[in-house]
Amino acid sequence: MTTVQLLALLSEWLGVIAVTMILTLSPRFKSEPVGFVYPRREMIISILLAGLILILAFSFYSGAISPAVANPSIPLDTLYQRVFLAGISMLPFLLALAIRRQPPRSVGWGRQLLLPALQLGLALAILTIFLRGKIYGILNGITSNEAYSLLACLGLCIAEESIFRGYLQLRIS
Repeated sequence: MTTVQLLALLSEWLGVIAVTMILTLSPRFKSEPVGFVYPRREMIISILLAGLILILAFSFYSGAISPAVANPSIPLDTLYQRVFLAGISMLPFLLALAIRRQPPRSVGWGRQLLLPALQLGLALAILTIFLRGKIYGILNGITSNEAYSLLACLGLCIAEESIFRGYLQLRIS
């Protein structure tokens, strides 16, 4: 990694930290903490589910599980396979929520924080696009493959944030 690349990465990190700190000062980001009746049991279940998706990911990347990609003519096979893996990884967590009768708020999908979280995500996306110098590329138009890639990345982000920050972090902390 060259010094220029390292400085660009460092400026992006600092920008993300600054934007996050500034935007989360708003009282809209304050909410009641989620409490669990049996926090130890929740922690154990979340660790077991995390282990399950690690095993699933290992078997996926080792070749034991191979999804059929819907449209092989699009050269984004690995991205769509990752979206498939993220979707499959969400299933045990959604099943655990349904079985344990926990509301979506217990994984961070409450009405109170949804709009501020979307605004923060949009601000960070705009910051990243600006710092990487890709504004003119987007303003000049994007191809259909690039649009599909952006949608696939959005799906990946939603799945990862829901699993790790929403489900696991709340229960392990």
